[in-house]
Amino acid sequence: MTLLSARLRRVTLIGKEAKPSTAHGRTAPAFTLPHPGHCSGLRTLTIVITDDSASLTSPGGNDPVSQRYQEARIAFRHLANACTCGQEFGAVAHFDRPSSGDVAPVSLAGWGLRRLERGLRVPRLAAGTSRLGPVLAEAKVIAEAFAADLVQLVVFSDFLLTDQDVDGVLADLDNFPGQVHAVVLTASPQKQLFSGTSVTVTPVGIDAESGDVARALLRSLTAHRLAAATSQIPRTTEL
Repeated sequence: MTLLSARLRRVTLIGKEAKPSTAHGRTAPAFTLPHPGHCSGLRTLTIVITDDSASLTSPGGNDPVSQRYQEARIAFRHLANACTCGQEFGAVAHFDRPSSGDVAPVSLAGWGLRRLERGLRVPRLAAGTSRLGPVLAEAKVIAEAFAADLVQLVVFSDFLLTDQDVDGVLADLDNFPGQVHAVVLTASPQKQLFSGTSVTVTPVGIDAESGDVARALLRSLTAHRLAAATSQIPRTTEL
């Protein structure tokens, strides 16, 4: 397991600041995102899995800045604004199965980005399951069916899972056909949870600042891109 710090260095290279709004409609403090780099020529797919369970969505829940979805949208749009190759794709899958908020792979250009952004919100009538297994199996089907040079999976959750076989689900996560990034919201990732796996883990703690979630996602979105300033974000030691 590789552990990344959620306190990512603030870099302004493109002259624009992202100014998200909180879930309550208030304007959050402005934050900046690192330059996303240049297209590499690779055809890529980033699948975002999101947890809408009560431990995250209820008042005082584990979405520490109350804007994981807003910041995810900002990160995708930040990349889309820099992409000139048309080879960057995204998809969204929610813990609830089935979910009206799911988005099949779409290009980050034009209507595709707008469709993706519509999926990056709590779906209507969300039941709020804490089971990762079913949606992970669906994400694997999507990844294997999509012709990509690189597939990445980013999971936003507090990982307070209720799957019957949590160890088996985490093993499946480690064996996912692509790079895996777990963004652990508020809850401290237990060492044994991802120990011995290739999963990259970014804890976003209770003291998180606006922009921490966006930067965590952007790190995955730009891992393959040329001269991305996100490569300046220091890695911490492995657990």
